[in-house]
Amino acid sequence: MNKIDTDNVIMNNINNVIMYNTDNVIMNNINNVIMHNTDNVIMNNINNVIMHNTNNVNMHNTNNVNMHNTNNVIMHNTNNVNMHNTNNVIMHNTNNVIMHNTDNVNMDKIDIDYIDDFRRSSRISALAALILREVGRLVNIMPKNIMPINIMEVCGGHTHTIMRFGLMQILPPEINFVHGPGCPVCIMPKERVDHAVALARDPGNILVTFGDMIRVPGSGGSLRDVRARGGDVRPVYSPLDALSVARENPRKRVVYFAIGFETTAPTTAALIMRAEAEGLKNLFFHINHVLVVPPVSAIMEGGANIDAFIGPSHVSVITGARVYDEIAARFGTPVVVAGFEPVDVMDGVLRVIRQIEEIKRGGAARVEIQYTRAVTIEGNARAAALVEKYFQVRDSFRWRGLGDIPQSALRLRPRYAGMDAEEIFKDTLPCRPIDDHKRCICGSILRGAAKPPECPVFGSACTPENPLGACMVSSEGACAAYHKYMLPEDELEREPGLKIGNEIGGEIAGKSGPQMSPGRESSP
Repeated sequence: MNKIDTDNVIMNNINNVIMYNTDNVIMNNINNVIMHNTDNVIMNNINNVIMHNTNNVNMHNTNNVNMHNTNNVIMHNTNNVNMHNTNNVIMHNTNNVIMHNTDNVNMDKIDIDYIDDFRRSSRISALAALILREVGRLVNIMPKNIMPINIMEVCGGHTHTIMRFGLMQILPPEINFVHGPGCPVCIMPKERVDHAVALARDPGNILVTFGDMIRVPGSGGSLRDVRARGGDVRPVYSPLDALSVARENPRKRVVYFAIGFETTAPTTAALIMRAEAEGLKNLFFHINHVLVVPPVSAIMEGGANIDAFIGPSHVSVITGARVYDEIAARFGTPVVVAGFEPVDVMDGVLRVIRQIEEIKRGGAARVEIQYTRAVTIEGNARAAALVEKYFQVRDSFRWRGLGDIPQSALRLRPRYAGMDAEEIFKDTLPCRPIDDHKRCICGSILRGAAKPPECPVFGSACTPENPLGACMVSSEGACAAYHKYMLPEDELEREPGLKIGNEIGGEIAGKSGPQMSPGRESSP
């Protein structure tokens, strides 16, 4: 037995217990317990418990429990529970529960505000404190020359959350966010944009697509330019809006230019199914749906220095989290699928740091779901079946900044060739690969090799109003996020402090910003 005691402590221990106590502690332990306590703690444990407590905590545990608490927490657990709490939390759990709470939360309640409860500044700050502590522990076991910890957030929606809510400002400088290829508009190569422009220029066609595509420049202009010259280009919010356009214009060929990751592929499949059922012969499909895992693998195979991934949430609702197993297994990088709200992202970062620490101590990287309110391991089986019915994987697809990536996109199955715009209009569609503007580094940004302020034309020749590259066009693009949320005096380097998130830093200080979700329909 190893006991270190200071003052007024009653301790009853039987076997293999390491206990550190400071003041007024009553501790009853039986077997294999490591307990760290500071003040006014009553702890009753039986077996295999690791407990870290600071103040005014009453904890009752039975078996295999890892509990981290800071202040005024009452926790009752029975079996296999991992619970992380910070302040004034009452939590009752029975089996196989992972719960992260920060402020005045009763987890027995049913009603949850899915905006305010995930944007509360006290929770964000509490998670930041936990991350700081975990990073401090990690720094002690990692060589200094391998810092910072590079975390790639794959999805552009996460990038906007990080920027808008000023999360980089409140995280330790050892954490570096690397922006990934998860913006479906940004990764579209110029020749595919030229396909849309060519289709829209045909007076017999109506081109229908998501609004973000309208301003993406191709080699000879954008869809916005075509529309200004009289072309019929119609932005839609839902793919199903193409049905009414086709019904109302029976003498026109209506081409739906489909974009997006696995998130929007099921809605395009549902559109095709509806068009079939209605017998619409004037509705055609130009398919540009892409897949998440192949470009991430390509980035890692290219030697990227990425320590972990914040996995996309919307994609994962459809695919399930198991699609990332190969990333964790092949490259030894944790993948945490997180939601889009700031509490989600911060919790995702905390889980990433804890996984990295486990790996440094001999553990294995794994896929973890933070966004449990929407994402499962299996995903949406019905949506997957619908996609499987109408689409097949392409042999290869060219990505902006990444080049040709095998089996990284979808196309219509051959039996639907009569609806396939690439087949119907193949004689008029350009096929020559086209590089980006020489001064635009959008490709490097999508690979995680650069950040927007490093671009020589960022904010000057390239703005959201007059973009040179797709990363400045899309509402999910990294350049658009930096341009919108980075203050004028901001510099590229984090030290002495990159001031990002006009609205967000204010929220951390107690000011509320507009209540809108950074996630978009076509985002991962």
